[in-house]
Amino acid sequence: MRPAAATLLVLLVACGVGVRALRWPEVFVGDAIVFPIGDAYYHLRRAEYTLANPGRVLLFDPLVNQPDGAWIPWPPLHTLLLAGAAHVAGGTREALERVAAWYPPLLGAATALPVYGAARSVGGPGVALLAAAIAALLPASVTYSDLGNADHHVTVSFFGALWLWGALLAMRADGGRRLAAAQALAAAGRLGVVFTWAGSLLYVLIADGACVAIALLCGRVRLLRATALGLAACAVVAWLAVPLLGPPVGGPYSTLALSYLHPAAMAALAFQALACAWLEARRPARGVAL
Repeated sequence: MRPAAATLLVLLVACGVGVRALRWPEVFVGDAIVFPIGDAYYHLRRAEYTLANPGRVLLFDPLVNQPDGAWIPWPPLHTLLLAGAAHVAGGTREALERVAAWYPPLLGAATALPVYGAARSVGGPGVALLAAAIAALLPASVTYSDLGNADHHVTVSFFGALWLWGALLAMRADGGRRLAAAQALAAAGRLGVVFTWAGSLLYVLIADGACVAIALLCGRVRLLRATALGLAACAVVAWLAVPLLGPPVGGPYSTLALSYLHPAAMAALAFQALACAWLEARRPARGVAL
């Protein structure tokens, strides 16, 4: 990256943080931090529980659906990130509130970085900077990641951008280490989304399904194999994690929570990619008469 492009990218991220912090007077009121009404409060409750009980996540909450309680459908990654950052910042409730207030604008603005990388993998620096500017300053993006909005959407957006970056890099890689690194980046983003949002299944089917289809249409056997390996690895991780999170809300193959349906979908796509790679490798070369 050229120094001028790097400088502009840093300025875009800084502007993104500044725009998201415009609600400062509404959030920092005297000695208190006031969070907007909504899901942010419950994410803070879960993060506070993890902060007080290191290594544990609030999976069943007796205060929800009283008097019976309820299993919580949200996957745990967003909670763990908030609690982990609060632990580093001091480990107190006040530290958690400060972290939860600043986490959304910082991560939301930083999402411009993987967006730049994704756009740069298919276009020039001007296109990539424009994409980063949209990610940093688009009103919809700002709304879901402004100061104090500690909901999980900002985490989903960040890992989704990483996922996209890895997938596009894999499309451009010829093979070897570059392809492996691209698939590792895509897998990290995929797992980040899966362990943050139950609706990640929609992204898996559309995004990964499209990647498999494009690789097949282009005759990219190595890409198909690498995609299959990345999907299979993510499926194994998710399959091992599901029983640790309690009974999924809606049943073992629910779309309402992280369930066995998620690793099953990734495993099915991995099998499809591997089968396509096997068939493509044995298909006669184009233009060869049979």
